[in-house]
Amino acid sequence: MTGFIISLLLPFCVLYLLLTCLFRERLSENFIFKICLSFGTGQGMASAVYFILMASGLSGSSLKTSDITITLIFLIILTVIYYSQKHTASVSENSDILPKHLALTVLIMFLLTASAAFTGYLSKPEGGWDGWAIWNMRARFIFRSEQDLSVLLKNGYEGGHLGYPLMLPCVISRAWHYAGSELKFIPALISALFAFSCAGLLYSAFSCMGKKVNGAMASVMLLGTMFFQRQIQAQYADIPLSFFFLSALICLWRYLQKNVHALLVPAGIAAGLAAWTKNEGLVFCAGFIICALLADKRGTSPFAPQLTADRASKGRGPAKLLLSEADTAPGKYLSLAAGLFIPLTAIVIFKNTFSPPPEFTSGHGRITDLGRYSTILLESLKHIFSYSEWVFFLPVLFFTSEKAGTDAKRAATVCIFVLLIMSAGYFMAYLTSPYDLKWHIGTSAGRLITQLWPAIIFICMALVDFRNEA
Repeated sequence: MTGFIISLLLPFCVLYLLLTCLFRERLSENFIFKICLSFGTGQGMASAVYFILMASGLSGSSLKTSDITITLIFLIILTVIYYSQKHTASVSENSDILPKHLALTVLIMFLLTASAAFTGYLSKPEGGWDGWAIWNMRARFIFRSEQDLSVLLKNGYEGGHLGYPLMLPCVISRAWHYAGSELKFIPALISALFAFSCAGLLYSAFSCMGKKVNGAMASVMLLGTMFFQRQIQAQYADIPLSFFFLSALICLWRYLQKNVHALLVPAGIAAGLAAWTKNEGLVFCAGFIICALLADKRGTSPFAPQLTADRASKGRGPAKLLLSEADTAPGKYLSLAAGLFIPLTAIVIFKNTFSPPPEFTSGHGRITDLGRYSTILLESLKHIFSYSEWVFFLPVLFFTSEKAGTDAKRAATVCIFVLLIMSAGYFMAYLTSPYDLKWHIGTSAGRLITQLWPAIIFICMALVDFRNEA
């Protein structure tokens, strides 16, 4: 058990220190935001490093020793950087006050979700079918056969989707490796922690904007979505994927508002980890990179201190350019590339060395079948409208509430473009699917909506402002 706790704390501390170096304003809201962001991104980065070490031939005690050594090196470097920086205490302006009854509602929703997750674990400790047959099973393959990763292919099984990236299996296998045994509760706990990090990220992101009411309502909507709760219990990779989607878009949003390119580092990390989690994440990562690099950042937050490019260029070297608060083109590209580097290294090694050919490469002839277009559209709409009652509530809330300012609308436009690219990717996957179309949509549409659901809630709630409403 101690080893498992260490496996959680070490990457958490690394990412928390990194975010502290990047977010120099000492806001209490930033503290909560960094905690929620550090857990998921920390576990994702740890899984990528763990996989790269295994792919290089390490196993057993040498793998664990190397993993700990690399983590400690990062901790030392970031600690030195932290104490060499000047951090300023700030107060967020025009912040609302969270009503007690709404705070109590959030707390009750967290407790109910935790209770439901625990009850689900007691009834199905292995999770849903895919949780057992794909993610947890693959974690066992890695844990038991880490000296030869090709065993994942040689001993493949029907329906195993061996081309899926290994973020979640590596997180579970690494935790088992640190714990010394296959503790059955670990996959369920990791699934729950990712889900609660999503809710905490929603609340803290809006708190940083001075919109605590929006954040509380957003977290209640997310945890109050029954399909989302069932996905927690199922232990699928869709919950971690939704966390990375949400994290990347929130960091992009803050970058567009504050005009500080260092915020693209965690954004790049989250986008890269999305690609390292599921194949859908590859589409998201590509769309995110395009939109982030082409985004118009002229709208900035009035309370974000800005530096000029001249001041940023006084300190030479990539480290100073990376941590600078000025928005310069080289720093922008370097920040995004720095965040993407480790996750994309893992996914390139996996796809080129261990992954079988893609499943849908032979489906190009189906593109000319016009009947598939209408089937995809109608079946998808049916699942969207039956996903949650909140699907109907969000538009009503948007049209009946006071709207946010121009900066929020500009940032929302960029984030919506990312989601539209994702939706187009989903559509093409269905269009070229080798499976029965209605069956494929029926068994996967809910999970695809779950991947986007936290991000959709964030964008919709960010476009309304309750601070001036009585």
